[in-house]
Amino acid sequence: MKIKLSVGSGMLFAAIVVLVLLAPAQAGGGRSGAAATVADSTQLATEILPSSQVTFRATFTDADNDTAAPALIVVDGNPISMVAEDSADTNTTDGKVYKYTAAFAAGPHMYGYSFFDGTNWTNTTVKSFTVNWAPSAGDWVIGGAQVVANASIELKGNLTVPSGASLELRNTTIKFNGATDGQYRVEVQSGGALKLLDNSVITKSTGAKAYLIKVKAGATFNMKGSEIWFCGWENLQNNSDMGIFVEGNTLIENSLIVAGGQGVGAKGIIAENCNLVMKNTTIKEAYRRNVEATNAVITMEDCTVDHSTDACNVEFFTGTKATISRCTIKKNGHNGIWMKDGAQATVIDCLITESNQNGIWMDNGCTLAISNTIIEKSQQNGMWINGSSTVTATNVTIRNNAQNGTWISGGRITMTMSRIETHELHGFAGFDGCQVVFTKNFVNNSKRHNYETTNCTTDMQDCRFEPSRDACNVEFFIRSKATVKNVTINGAGHNCFWLSDNVEVTIEGGDFSSSPNNVIWANLSSKVTVKNCILRNAQKDGIWAADSTIVVEGCTIKDNGLGGGVEGWGIEVENCSLTVTQTTFTNNPKGQIWVKNYLNVKALDDKGKALSGATVKITDQSKNATFNGKSDTNGGIGGPKLLTSYIQDNAGKKTDYTYTVSVAKGDLEGTKKVPLTGAQSVELKTKAKAKPQPGFEALVLLTALIGVAVLAAGRKRK
Repeated sequence: MKIKLSVGSGMLFAAIVVLVLLAPAQAGGGRSGAAATVADSTQLATEILPSSQVTFRATFTDADNDTAAPALIVVDGNPISMVAEDSADTNTTDGKVYKYTAAFAAGPHMYGYSFFDGTNWTNTTVKSFTVNWAPSAGDWVIGGAQVVANASIELKGNLTVPSGASLELRNTTIKFNGATDGQYRVEVQSGGALKLLDNSVITKSTGAKAYLIKVKAGATFNMKGSEIWFCGWENLQNNSDMGIFVEGNTLIENSLIVAGGQGVGAKGIIAENCNLVMKNTTIKEAYRRNVEATNAVITMEDCTVDHSTDACNVEFFTGTKATISRCTIKKNGHNGIWMKDGAQATVIDCLITESNQNGIWMDNGCTLAISNTIIEKSQQNGMWINGSSTVTATNVTIRNNAQNGTWISGGRITMTMSRIETHELHGFAGFDGCQVVFTKNFVNNSKRHNYETTNCTTDMQDCRFEPSRDACNVEFFIRSKATVKNVTINGAGHNCFWLSDNVEVTIEGGDFSSSPNNVIWANLSSKVTVKNCILRNAQKDGIWAADSTIVVEGCTIKDNGLGGGVEGWGIEVENCSLTVTQTTFTNNPKGQIWVKNYLNVKALDDKGKALSGATVKITDQSKNATFNGKSDTNGGIGGPKLLTSYIQDNAGKKTDYTYTVSVAKGDLEGTKKVPLTGAQSVELKTKAKAKPQPGFEALVLLTALIGVAVLAAGRKRK
């Protein structure tokens, strides 16, 4: 008789199944005594993927025509009921097929069958199968939400995350094995999502060519604690092939991106029309740019951008708004940060170092706010600013760059509480109409000028300048306009100030000293006002000027002329308009003021025509000859002669100079006294010498003889 077995609870049933599977197959059977048999008739595909539907089939044969109840497949230790493939088949003597269909997670699996005929269990030998994460060849298209963990996958095809799908990689490595650059790619389509987490890596197989990563608009890409190597290639015809190309919003944290140099990995990451956030991430070794953005919003925090070979490390094009905080940007093939066509950037607490060209390069209407940042060791300039760009720099250190600390042409810069030190050209150089606000800055040790502008406007306050090496400390040149207040200059390669070519400069409340030449040097139609300043310890003069307008009010000018020689005046000017009020002079060895002006002479004959070859003499009031020569064919004396107008000695005594000009040729002669209160041009018309009347000589002789006779007669009477 048959013994029927009923199972009263799920736990008891599961325990019995496990015991049955561990036991050898039963030989006993039903009424005939023949054992039921279970044969695996499953046809597994060569390659099974997580998206694959796998159908298992088992054929149950029982000589007594018993029904299998239950008919189980045990997968990875889990018993699962199977169903009859043909529910109308009630004959088990010739074999009845049971089936189970399911999809399985990637990885190794084990399965076997356990059938109960009402009396005995019949179970099969356990078999194994493997589900691959991705196809070994061909495209891998993600369906639904898929998580891949602890896997190593080599792809010979594309990885596509379509709309509505998501792929999350955890501690997983994907290697692309392409035969040509760009043959395979990762593409996250609009509405799709890709996550690289927990030490995941995307790279290429050894010896393989570069692959691509493209995150389309409307897609999302998150990368945390992971790495991407060797993405992109040098395809100058398609910028999106040259690195990780993102148009969808992207977040990268605690990660590493290695572009890989020339040929492979032309660029690091390229962002267009999206939001890109990178935190605590290193991007390095691009042949072109490591970071590039157009019409994007960029946030970079605590990142390192290291070593671009033949381009800038970070580039921002039109429409980009970037915030870079606490980042290191170094070993830049061209510039550290490159901005063009209206890009905007805020740079905070960063280090920009070792640029092959400039630390920061800007052109065509860009805006930069930079603070608490060091820019150093560039082969050209710390900052190069052009094309009506605007810069606000606060507490920035610019040092040890091979050319200029800051070079700006046009535009506007406001620099506050910053240090500019040790440059082989200028510390700060402005050109072409730029507007400069320069406040509370320290500038030191430029080989040329510490500060220079040409045709610019400067508002300078509360700054300190230590010595420049081979040139003047502060220079305003060619139509520059400047207001300088409360500034200290301690030493220079030449003059403390050099002012030339139609500049307008007001200097107020400063202390300027220790120049090897003059404290202030001005020339060529400059207008200079110096108020309430101290000008001291120059090797030559306190102020030297020519052909300019100089106003000095309430100043102290002392201890100049330390080098000896002809210099050593408080103020020495040539052909200038000079006004000095309420100014104290002390210990300027030559005197307080020496004013010189030009005197030009043209000799004319008695008809008012140019008199050539005449002897022209100019003597001062002490009869010292200042000129003695011949007039030229135009009656001139070879151009104006620079002569003393007045001298004010150390006691304050003023001596005005008046000159006597004499012209003589043959019987023509003329003389004129000239007070040299300013530049003078004298035309001296000569006259013929007066001739005596006939018999005049005889009359003179007769008069003399009569005088002698009268004198003799008087002596006789005595």
